[in-house]
Amino acid sequence: MRLGFDFLKNGFLYLLFFAFLSVGFFPTNLYSLNYTSAIEVLSKKVHTYYPHVEGSIVAIKGADLYLSIGSRNRVVKGLTIGVFRQGKVFKHPITGESLGSLEKNVAEIKVVDVREKFSIARVVRLAPGGELVPRVKDKVRASSAKISIAVLPFVNLTDEPYSTDLLTRELAKFLLKRGRFDVFDIDQLEVWLLKNGIPEDKILQGRNPISLRNEVRSDMAIQSTVVDIKGKTFLKSKIISLSSKRTLFEAISSVDNLPYEQGVPKKGALKRGKRRRGFFAFGGNFQRSTSGLPGVSVMGGVKAFHFDKLSVRGIAVSDLDKDGKNELVVLTSTQLIAFQIINNKIRELFRYDGGVGNDFRWMDVSDLNSNGIPELYVATYEHDNLTSLVFEVKQKKFVKIFSKRNVFFRILKTRNKGPSSKDKDVSLLLGQSQGFDEPFSGAIRRYTWSKDKIVEISSYNLPEEFEILGFSLWDIDRNGKLNVIEIGKDDKLRVMSRSGSVFYKSAEFFGGPVHRFHSNEDRRTSTTISEFDILIRSRIKVADTDEDGIDEVLVIANEYSGTRIAPGLGISGGQIVSLVWDGSGLSEFWRSKKLSQGVVDFEVGDGDNDGRKDLILITTDTSMLTSNASSKIYIYDIKKYGK
Repeated sequence: MRLGFDFLKNGFLYLLFFAFLSVGFFPTNLYSLNYTSAIEVLSKKVHTYYPHVEGSIVAIKGADLYLSIGSRNRVVKGLTIGVFRQGKVFKHPITGESLGSLEKNVAEIKVVDVREKFSIARVVRLAPGGELVPRVKDKVRASSAKISIAVLPFVNLTDEPYSTDLLTRELAKFLLKRGRFDVFDIDQLEVWLLKNGIPEDKILQGRNPISLRNEVRSDMAIQSTVVDIKGKTFLKSKIISLSSKRTLFEAISSVDNLPYEQGVPKKGALKRGKRRRGFFAFGGNFQRSTSGLPGVSVMGGVKAFHFDKLSVRGIAVSDLDKDGKNELVVLTSTQLIAFQIINNKIRELFRYDGGVGNDFRWMDVSDLNSNGIPELYVATYEHDNLTSLVFEVKQKKFVKIFSKRNVFFRILKTRNKGPSSKDKDVSLLLGQSQGFDEPFSGAIRRYTWSKDKIVEISSYNLPEEFEILGFSLWDIDRNGKLNVIEIGKDDKLRVMSRSGSVFYKSAEFFGGPVHRFHSNEDRRTSTTISEFDILIRSRIKVADTDEDGIDEVLVIANEYSGTRIAPGLGISGGQIVSLVWDGSGLSEFWRSKKLSQGVVDFEVGDGDNDGRKDLILITTDTSMLTSNASSKIYIYDIKKYGK
């Protein structure tokens, strides 16, 4: 791919411009700390409890010991330090050279008040034997030697499935980083807990602390929890004496965007129950797979709407103008067109024309700014510069409310909050930056609305070198742990953990991108696979089409007119396939009738406003042998016949 000097120059200027904006205008307190920053704050607070300080007792008034060290020496209230008394000089037995002096341990004291140049402490306990008591000129010191400590597993006290293992390892990493602590091996501790059958939330009960002390050879452990307090999430840590179970120190940090659990689904986790009699029946538009799981049937009458000389690239379904009826929005290369279907009749409501300078590529819809009006998120190339545009419908018009240069936005719906939530679906706004010599560059990152702007939060935990297109998130195990399902550039379907461990790969081909583009000035549909670098890879949806409480994954399965290696003849036909996890792999559940054009995009929702769930497909003619593009919208009614 060739990039001109002007493109590079303009791209560089854009980067400088937005870097300036981000530094000069975006406030730093728009949101709580991400989890790594929050854990670093906890680590710093723990380290302040164990600084290396040294001084002496300069006065004693009653129970108060006045020390020669204060806040300028990093002394903090609550700091526990030792009192030592200098003994006789220790000399070399042959040369007589002074080697230093012996010290006697006098007591352990705790700082109760701190001033700039001095502090006040009180005795916690005397040294074994109790023969000595603190006196003026005794030395006080917090040792700089490494402190042995066991980092106990985080305990999650919220309803969200956060990754406590990742949090535990991050805290151990930060404690080790500064060299002050010697942390007992996390994996070895986990094995010990499993062997002894000790749950993570019962470690400090009964005789468990003493057994743990003997195992880790240290009296100190740090116990941490994730808690919700009045709608905000916090990380809390406390240092505990395993001998006495006393809390020595506590720290807390607010946090946002905690990582979720991830893992390989349990075998047999999604096996379906018995068929519900009379719930669904099959018709000619959906065929049940003979090799799929029993128990569900789907049928539906089909509505088809034909558009001549219109090449559609995407579709979305939502009540954009909040009139109680859904609109179908289709995306072309330069336009957004909103239609409404009522009583089997389709009519255009409004449209947005971006002009010849735009090249629209992708569209998602969701109300992420929580104002009650769904937004449309459109990725486009404006004069060859990647831009994400955000629209709302106001007074029956598409109005652009935000734009972001050099970032490709996508929305992923991850899980359900439940009926009490205003928005049942929890959605993530993800984005990836445009590269200089490749379509995308860097990690996929998470974004959020802050007032009237979209701001970056943090990177999102996904396999390395992932691109923003062609994947979705799926809670296969139904335990809140999100896995990744992807249709790769080889058109094979993969299921993997968010760390990249693949545990399923399909033998069959899926996907088959209808639209292929260049990311530079030449945006023509390509004729050979070596000429394009952006594939608009298939949308993947996770939906419960038969309403049995178990999600299916819906994917496009297009067929090439030629071959995958030389796709210049376009797509000859396509359909939607529903797959379910059977415990060890994906099994076909149903597939829609094969159509004579390639499936560009699809949605699940009430597309014709009859109150029932539909499968909405949009197809277009992509063959190089035809000059007049045409598109069709198909609406399949997924009918519910009984409970």
